[in-house]
Amino acid sequence: MAKVFVAGATGLVGREVVGQLREAGHRVTVLARDVSRAERLKAQGCEVLLGDVLAVPNLAEALRGCDAVVSCLGASVGLRWAGRAGFDAVDHRGNARLFQVAREVGVPRAVYLGVFGEGAHADTRYVRAHAAVDGRLDALQLSCTTVRPVGLFGAFDPFVAMARRGLAFMVGDGRAETNPVHPVEVARAMVDRLAAGPRFVDLGGPEVLSRRALVEMPFALLKKRPRVVSVPAGLVGFEARLLGPLHPRLSELLAFVASVSAHDCVAPRVGAARIEDWYRARLA
Repeated sequence: MAKVFVAGATGLVGREVVGQLREAGHRVTVLARDVSRAERLKAQGCEVLLGDVLAVPNLAEALRGCDAVVSCLGASVGLRWAGRAGFDAVDHRGNARLFQVAREVGVPRAVYLGVFGEGAHADTRYVRAHAAVDGRLDALQLSCTTVRPVGLFGAFDPFVAMARRGLAFMVGDGRAETNPVHPVEVARAMVDRLAAGPRFVDLGGPEVLSRRALVEMPFALLKKRPRVVSVPAGLVGFEARLLGPLHPRLSELLAFVASVSAHDCVAPRVGAARIEDWYRARLA
């Protein structure tokens, strides 16, 4: 039984990480900012440290004696107006403090949730923020593994709502391919590397699908004729640049979306979970 500290425990992957750790009998301490979510984590048998990673004063005390720190910490990737700080300000700074304190108190192992961003996507600010965290981990000389998934199934949930309304918007012509992955598979990859593992683990789902197929699939499940409006990726990239001074995070996210929508993003395949079943569950 290990003692594990988990940051970002309320996100799609973080929730699965906590569940798998508790199921395996590990002692888990989580960092949470929301009191109601903290109560749910307590109900799972977790110890809870309330606060923001950049400001919580007793972070060192909570990390001391842990066998590993697992971070799924990161800014929201939802297209919402709340939360203007860019990904470097949130993802990089927050994880940098977490891993710095972990190193100072002698935590021997770290597992970090990064992002698969090879090729054209590597120069987007979203991917660069994650790469900066990896640079920090290397500088600290922590024994660590970064698990880098392509898009999670949950990132495609907006297409379910669009299909219900009968009209979907898609960035690009829909020909670019990707293989989204179930958050359970990502969490499993992180928990499996709790004690040791390679520096990087890249993973995607078992099916490589076009962006258009991912948009049209919920329509088919609803037995509706797909109505899809294509927005040029170049236009979305231009809008991202205009939005930069007003809302850095949305600007950076739109720039990433424009890039992945115009280029293939396919990672090594794992598991058997299909996004069609994920969609079906959300439409039930």
